[in-house]
Amino acid sequence: MKLRRDELPLHFEGLRLRRWIVLSGWPLALVAAATGVAVAGLTRDPLGDAVGLVLAVVGGTLIAALVRCRRCEIVVGPSLLTLGAGPFRRRMPVGVLEHPELRAACSWRRLYADLELAFDLPAHGDTVALPTADPEALQGALLEARTTRRSSASG
Repeated sequence: MKLRRDELPLHFEGLRLRRWIVLSGWPLALVAAATGVAVAGLTRDPLGDAVGLVLAVVGGTLIAALVRCRRCEIVVGPSLLTLGAGPFRRRMPVGVLEHPELRAACSWRRLYADLELAFDLPAHGDTVALPTADPEALQGALLEARTTRRSSASG
């Protein structure tokens, strides 16, 4: 997240992939990649080469995903909220987040936390959910950012 030099983040939360995903994902990825390379290199059959290539690609993709998506970061600045997981980033103004709802994490957010804080985006008819280990601190920082933004805009 890019902040101006005079801005400090109001809240930062860095969530790591769950331990069981890392502990099971690395061996699975390495075995798939190694098996794929071995099958492709040792067979003289085109079908064996194709299967080996697919296994190697799956293993390589898993390795890349484990490396790139090892952290999910939430940064609340005075005016913007940034959610980032691996190469994916989503920025949104703090003022558009309304009606917070704490719920059990679902979808990809379960890979990082048990809970998520969901917000409505009425202007877009969408919902944004943020995985969080500390929902009270995140909600407090967002409230502070909204209050600071309103007071600076009116003053």
